[in-house]
Amino acid sequence: MVKVYIEKNENYTRILKLDQEKNITLCLMEKEDFSPKIGHIYLGAIENIAPRINGYFVNIGTNKNCFMNKEKAHKNLKIGEYVLVEILKEEIGEKGAVVTSKISLGANYIVLSRGTGKVICSKKIVNKEFKSNVKNLFEVGNLDIIFKGKSENVSEEEIKKEFTRLHNKFSEILKKESFSTKVGEVYNSHGILKECIYTIDANESYEFIINDKTIKEYVDEYIDNINEEQRKNFKVTFIEESFLIEKFHLEEKILDLRNKKVFLNSGGNMVIDRMEALTVIDINSGSNKIECPNIKEENINLQCAEKIPSLIMSRNLSGIIIIDFINIKSKRHKEEVIKVLKKGFYKDRNKVTIKDFNELNLVHIVRERRGKNIYEYLDESIDNNFININRVSLDYFKFYVRNKIKNLSLEHNMKLKVTIPMFYKNDVEKDKNKFLKEINLKNYLLDIDFKENLDKIVIEKILF
Repeated sequence: MVKVYIEKNENYTRILKLDQEKNITLCLMEKEDFSPKIGHIYLGAIENIAPRINGYFVNIGTNKNCFMNKEKAHKNLKIGEYVLVEILKEEIGEKGAVVTSKISLGANYIVLSRGTGKVICSKKIVNKEFKSNVKNLFEVGNLDIIFKGKSENVSEEEIKKEFTRLHNKFSEILKKESFSTKVGEVYNSHGILKECIYTIDANESYEFIINDKTIKEYVDEYIDNINEEQRKNFKVTFIEESFLIEKFHLEEKILDLRNKKVFLNSGGNMVIDRMEALTVIDINSGSNKIECPNIKEENINLQCAEKIPSLIMSRNLSGIIIIDFINIKSKRHKEEVIKVLKKGFYKDRNKVTIKDFNELNLVHIVRERRGKNIYEYLDESIDNNFININRVSLDYFKFYVRNKIKNLSLEHNMKLKVTIPMFYKNDVEKDKNKFLKEINLKNYLLDIDFKENLDKIVIEKILF
């Protein structure tokens, strides 16, 4: 059974999907702030037109104006005109979000978007009769309809039911454009929760462990809208616990996603190097040649090809990804590796292009960016004595410590000794009382120490 843990508290919404071997196959995060999130729909006003960059700047009521390329607009727009827009990319640094006025709503089997009445079938649909039948199934007017891969495996009745529900919701949203002049959010797409639901195969068994009632309602609605036979595959457990992920001892699994080196059972390993413009994954045989000379490098390559899609999706890596496999020479072996990679990405919601081996025996993967990768929430770089150090971001570090302390059973006669990596020393000592208050340590702290070559925090209970 696949387990999906969904935790919401005042800092983050976090989703972990674990396979039957308890490996993370999906890790999604969203900071609980007021910044625009992917998939959310806003009523905006055109503030400016930028001919040189072929786009519009749109005010949606947040601190930064959004950018919309003219190709992403459903029509020509004028300054001051009100228009509904959907967030395509979140704010990054000083840059505002990227939006489109070709807004869309999706569910299990279909997606509706503002368009010209086109009917599009997913490339994953191979049934020609199905494609022919759905061409005239609905009168969509000025909307486009996309039939997802899952749609060919369900009844026409289920698709019609979903269409009616989505069409009614879409019509309600469109009214905001005609009758409102108040810029701001008009539709919450449930961001990463929706992204998680899109990865679900309703024919497999799932247990959702959730700590938030609104999220539980969303998951319950999803289950209610699939067929009766598939509903039997789902179990939903509600636990009213703010730090749900720590309760199930999964915090370390999240931090392990930062590790550059991933080990294989065969003795080989993969090294992930993230650079500004691309990511490189280097495959190594490790101790394999010495300890297991009978295991061929071909097997390690195939093992890695099986794991790489999960590795990329769990970290939400995107852009250009280059993979350097071990000594691949034969055409047959190259074809096998590419085939395994394509199979692994088959259910990926992001658009993925896998190019064949080039003259340097490297594989290039290009994966569409959708949301932030795990490092954007977990990592930061600092200068420490003129040395650039990559560490868990200070915000996430404090959040992580709070989770640990919250999960401890502390009695009134207990104190804590805390050992922290040395590269946090300046941040802590800058305002020690504030730091201790932020991590809920003020009433329990006996001693705080800093140590070189320490990756994670150490908390010890001391009984008086």
